[in-house]
Parts: sequence; C-alpha cells; structure tokens
Amino acid sequence: SMIAPFSYSLSTILAVLNRVHNFSSTVDTNFSSITTSSKEAKKGSLFVPLVWDRDGHAFIKDALDRGASGY
Repeated sequence: SMIAPFSYSLSTILAVLNRVHNFSSTVDTNFSSITTSSKEAKKGSLFVPLVWDRDGHAFIKDALDRGASGY
C-alpha cells in the first residue's frame, strides 16, 4: 500500500514537543520529513541534532548542505 505524503508545520511540531514558538519570523514553515541523521536530510526535511555518543550539532552544516529546510 502507498503512504500518502504529509506535511509538518513548525507550530505543530513545537506544540507536540510542548515548546513555545519564539522565532522572530512569523512564517510557519512546513517540513515533509523529520530526521536526526544528516545523511537522511533532504529538501523539505527538519534536521533535529541530538546529543548522544556524538553531538548532532556538528552535523548541522552537512544536513543543510544536503537540502534540509531547517534544524
């Protein structure tokens, strides 16, 4: 079976995470996917850098270079 495409708005993501939107921009960006791996980042994705064995913040540039729309 085929999975229908979806879109996550920044405000929805923040609501799920129980976070307040404190960005200076009033644009509510939409993301087509969410990933914690810079290798999986692509156009429309939100890259979430995690700190575990390695600090995901070191991979933000790589994720953006691969087309991630935000982090």
